[in-house]
Amino acid sequence: DKLTFHNLNILDFTIDKTYKLWHDRAVFHFLTDEKDQQTYLNKLNQYLKPQGYFLLATFAPTGPKQCSELDIVQYDKDKIVQLLGGGFTLIKTTSETHPHPNGSTQDFNYFLFQKL
Repeated sequence: DKLTFHNLNILDFTIDKTYKLWHDRAVFHFLTDEKDQQTYLNKLNQYLKPQGYFLLATFAPTGPKQCSELDIVQYDKDKIVQLLGGGFTLIKTTSETHPHPNGSTQDFNYFLFQKL
């Protein structure tokens, strides 16, 4: 097994393999359009192996409403579980107050799911 990084537009992502782990540090919350969110989730379902893990970090409801002057969507446990539907089991969630370079802080939520 090896680690593979992809630096591209997730909405255009295609590949001929599947993964055991999908780690999204701060992409999904920038998808404010429902169609884009659904495209992302379709890619996740397509490329994550059964029993694979989805690790997601998003801004919390107490976090900022924008990042780098871009609108974002804030997620809590209930919102992300509902969005993922029944194909994933939530294993763990945790929160973090992340220091920002400008001296402020930003509240993040982390979610670990396993695909059924």
